[in-house]
Amino acid sequence: MEFRNFLKQHYPVLLGALVLQILFFGLALHYKSLYLTDSQEYLYQAENIKNHGSLYSWKWQQPFILQMWTLRTPVYGYLIYLIQQVSSSHFAILLFQNALAFINFTGLVWLMKDVKLPKNYLHGILFFAMLLFPTRLVYTNMVMSELVFETGLFWAFFCLVKYLQTPNPRWMLLYNILLAFSVLTKPVLVYFWLPNLLFMAYLVWKNRQKILLLQSLIMPFTIAALCFYNQQVTGYFHYTSIKTYNLSDYNTQTLLTHLHGIDSAKAIVKKINQTDADYANLEARLKHIEKESYAIIKANIGLYAWLHFRGAINFFLDPGRYDLVNFLPPLQTKTEFGFFNEVREHGFSGIFNYFSKIPLGLTIYMALIFAANVITALAFAFWAFFLRKQNLALRIFAVLLMGYMAAAPGPIGCARFKEPVWFLLVFATVFCADYFWQKKRKKENKAAEFLQVNNH
Repeated sequence: MEFRNFLKQHYPVLLGALVLQILFFGLALHYKSLYLTDSQEYLYQAENIKNHGSLYSWKWQQPFILQMWTLRTPVYGYLIYLIQQVSSSHFAILLFQNALAFINFTGLVWLMKDVKLPKNYLHGILFFAMLLFPTRLVYTNMVMSELVFETGLFWAFFCLVKYLQTPNPRWMLLYNILLAFSVLTKPVLVYFWLPNLLFMAYLVWKNRQKILLLQSLIMPFTIAALCFYNQQVTGYFHYTSIKTYNLSDYNTQTLLTHLHGIDSAKAIVKKINQTDADYANLEARLKHIEKESYAIIKANIGLYAWLHFRGAINFFLDPGRYDLVNFLPPLQTKTEFGFFNEVREHGFSGIFNYFSKIPLGLTIYMALIFAANVITALAFAFWAFFLRKQNLALRIFAVLLMGYMAAAPGPIGCARFKEPVWFLLVFATVFCADYFWQKKRKKENKAAEFLQVNNH
């Protein structure tokens, strides 16, 4: 009955979200823009799971590429494998992801069903949050793991909210299982086990439930289990090779580009990476790449720190033009350019330079998205650090997760990396709006009472 009433009250925004998803699914069907480079690796992994029981994420043929044995964590590949047992069409993957996306959005609305904000205001914020973050709609309709990663993180957050309402340790058991699921989906979360351990220790101290500390070991034990599996396959105890290649191909190359230009940067990184034939095994190759990359970063630590910080800011502000135009070919221009590059080359004026180079309609849309990004980032900061009526533990977790996700990509922070934690920005924005609306109502009521007293 409660859920039926919930649907009755919130069907306009749920219907609006469904319409947007159907629209983007239709665009995916029409343009067939389902894939990035990562997509093919996941598809090969699913094929190898089926035929060879292996997580290898490239063509199963000699000679094997060393890094492909551990490049992709298992969840998304297994998910594709299971879906393909029902249908071999890649659009079946998108249907599944759209179902997940709608369930996640419904769960988010459920968490905010008791706010005192008028329903039309609430629904307006939620609908425009979706409309002005097309990156989520894009990756829901691509063979990419972002939406599945979002699912794990959102429902972990949902379980935390439920635990803080009724402190039953079973909610935190689910929370930690979902974090383990998330780290097996995207390796970017691999170091979050430590902030989570500290957070769980805080809950143990606050609620006197020692079982929580034991539950917090689920995530690091899961990470260790995959490291052990990778050791059996490659001889090297590590979580994923993608960490090393991100370090060289993105972090180090971005730094070198600022120092020497793009051509020289690519040449240096190519020399660092070399080929499998230059090494005895995967361990030797990965350790060499990490050693050389860290040496370059250490030698230019000041510039790198600035680039890393700027990447974290870009994480919040990037409008996601690349995601949208890659998904919709008619929006592509002859000369492709990036928001980050424009800002890097021209500073603050690069923002205006960026928008001036794209078609008028897209310019307006990107400008609206940029404005929405600024508002949601400020709302999150206000909610997290100043809205004391909100549960402190919830705000601590949100800051830990959001801060971690903003810092993890380094200099290449962009809208794509924000997608899995987008729900936190929406959640914070709604509760900020609720706070200011209630504050306004109180002032109006006091003014009305004052007039009423004076009239008598």
